[in-house]
Amino acid sequence: MLKINKQIIKTLAIRLMFAVTINFYIWLFVAMTNGNEVTIYFDHFGEASFELVMYLVLLPIILYGFFLELKEHHRKKKAIR
Repeated sequence: MLKINKQIIKTLAIRLMFAVTINFYIWLFVAMTNGNEVTIYFDHFGEASFELVMYLVLLPIILYGFFLELKEHHRKKKAIR
């Protein structure tokens, strides 16, 4: 059961990393199509507090998933030797 949970966490972490990266590339795309600059109004619709909490919750999940993946990589590397 524990192995299934680790796999779920690793998969979730990878998907969350993609979501954060896509969010960054949206900002980058908007900046590139508007003369290489973009004005960002934080909390324009009252969403900044929600996004801050969301990213603070996602960061430990992403880091833990990265740690699990790194740990597995080292285990596999050791087994090859």
